[in-house]
Amino acid sequence: MFFSRWKIYAALVVRDWRLRYVGSRLGGAWFFWQPLFYFLLYTFVFSTILKVKLHTLLGPEDFSLYLLSGLVPWFYFQDAVLRAAVILHEQAYLFKKTPLPLSSTLLFCLAGPGPSFLFSLLFLGGLALFKGCPPAVLLNFPLGLAVSVLFTLSFCLWLIPLGGIFRDLGPFMQILVNVFFFLSPVFYAPEMIPRPWGAPLKYSPFYAFLTFWRASLTGVLPGTKLGLVLLWCLLIGGPGSLFFRKTLGKLGDYL
Repeated sequence: MFFSRWKIYAALVVRDWRLRYVGSRLGGAWFFWQPLFYFLLYTFVFSTILKVKLHTLLGPEDFSLYLLSGLVPWFYFQDAVLRAAVILHEQAYLFKKTPLPLSSTLLFCLAGPGPSFLFSLLFLGGLALFKGCPPAVLLNFPLGLAVSVLFTLSFCLWLIPLGGIFRDLGPFMQILVNVFFFLSPVFYAPEMIPRPWGAPLKYSPFYAFLTFWRASLTGVLPGTKLGLVLLWCLLIGGPGSLFFRKTLGKLGDYL
């Protein structure tokens, strides 16, 4: 059914992109300026003001590269899951007036942050080459993109139905995502977490997700870390898929 209607889905995704910044002077340019602004802001705060020093597999001087390799996948994940928590009520009019299946909400959530994610990947690749990473790192980016989509999908399978049932999930998720942003090694190294907090946080799915991305910048396929991320995708997304299918037919009652 998806492939028979792919033109409709593509048109709706493009329409969704345009509506995000409708009325603004810069329009779609915000897809590119927004992640760049946050990258420059966090780099200035943590490397210049707080003078954070990292000794990681990327080297002690590459804080900007370390930071960006965490922000790029995290911002994609953050944007998609926050959208998933409100998508059913946000797009209720669309599903009431058209024969689109509610399962297409997954497409809107995963494709919505796509332009920003792709631009950020290009910027990350250019910075990695500038910092002296081997060109082979670019070969890992398609894999990183696929893993990011799969990892994010595993959470969206839970959040879309729950967001339809509980309207307060959207504001709650904004708080929760911010909590996990600071509890995950996005802008600091895992070794900086004091005991006894370090050990539990290393078993979080976000730790596995971010360390996979960092390891991919070495130019070597991060097999062990890839396996750990895929395991988390299975543990979260497997039951999530069953939950999504079970509640899909009942979600129309909440629109």
